[in-house]
Amino acid sequence: MDSITHTPPSPMIGGTITFHVTVRNQGAANAGSFVVRLQGAGPLQDSSVGSLFAGATVTRTFALPLSTSPETFTATADVFNHVAETHEANN
Repeated sequence: MDSITHTPPSPMIGGTITFHVTVRNQGAANAGSFVVRLQGAGPLQDSSVGSLFAGATVTRTFALPLSTSPETFTATADVFNHVAETHEANN
């Protein structure tokens, strides 16, 4: 991940929060297709990336409903491990 931001800055319980997830290919080779996932307490959301040139970034946007209890959101790049990497743990 390169960055994760969200709007609105102070989301309301029961409202929707929108995340902007930016993934960077830190490798020296182009990456093939992969899936970026965002998951909270509700249903997970996936977004496909066709390919990503070496050094390039791509941003995916996810809108999720907020539950009435505290939540932790997790973003994962290459969730299905389709891209061969030297460091699989930094997704």
